Amino acid sequence: IERRQEDLDIDVATLKLLRSDSDAWEKDMRYILERHQLKINEEWTTRAQVVQRVLDELTLIDQLKIGIGMGRGTFDRAWENANVTLSVGKESSSFTDKLISITSECSEDIISGAKKQGEDQIEYIGKRVGVISTGLKGNNSKMIGKIDTPKFKRLEDELQASIIPVVEKTTKHLPTDLKCADNVYTSLCRASMLSSILMSSGMCSTALMLGGFLDISQGVLFCSATLTAAGATSLPIGSRYIARSFEKEWMSTASKLENGLAALFRDAMQMINGHLSDAIAPYTRYVKAEESSLISLHRKMESGIADATRLRGQINKACE
Repeated sequence: IERRQEDLDIDVATLKLLRSDSDAWEKDMRYILERHQLKINEEWTTRAQVVQRVLDELTLIDQLKIGIGMGRGTFDRAWENANVTLSVGKESSSFTDKLISITSECSEDIISGAKKQGEDQIEYIGKRVGVISTGLKGNNSKMIGKIDTPKFKRLEDELQASIIPVVEKTTKHLPTDLKCADNVYTSLCRASMLSSILMSSGMCSTALMLGGFLDISQGVLFCSATLTAAGATSLPIGSRYIARSFEKEWMSTASKLENGLAALFRDAMQMINGHLSDAIAPYTRYVKAEESSLISLHRKMESGIADATRLRGQINKACE
């Protein structure tokens, strides 16, 4: 019993080490998921800020020309330059393809890590099973059962196949690059026209007063100055609003993709943990069975000692 208890203590310690190693592995996998999520967020953020980069390239005069239909060429060049900046140092694949590529890379890293973890834990347990097999009970290896390295090929294929629909479902409603450019240009036209109308109204009032067509009064002067100031400030404010609205719309879609991928990889990690647990389940069952068996033996031994002590007392009492 003492020898079996010593072996059991070793087996219990082995399982604790495996659990600790498994926790460390899960932490590494979470780091991989976070790292790839950051890459995806960078792609979204870079794309969402394209309007701001266009506005940074356009001068105030360029934006005012857009309002009178004379700035389309300048806008198109600025838009093209912003998109060229997006693709510097990257493949010229579509935005959706980039997201699929990053997510697929994450999937490969997760599955690769799972395979390595499975091989390591089976190798470690295999050594312990070999020791048990040559111990007091030569048939203990049969009692433990067959321990195989977990297979992840099917899970790998299913995960890769699930990535494309999740990404495409999220991005299919996004407008094309040409559609985005047209929408932004139209919005800039409206903002520029409003600014031009307000400034023109203010300046016309001033010109009419200087020409003697309007009486000069504080009210007229104030109204003229207000219109001019409103026109001068409305275009920068409107442009910033357009840029923020574009960014907000894209980042809202990014959140949907993030939630979809998080659910996908959460399910994948649960399946991986299930495969890893199933791989060492025979050894885990053996340790639990050995614990139960030794507890039962200890109880029987304690009961036998108690019976022997009681019997010795009765014999000593009869011999007095």
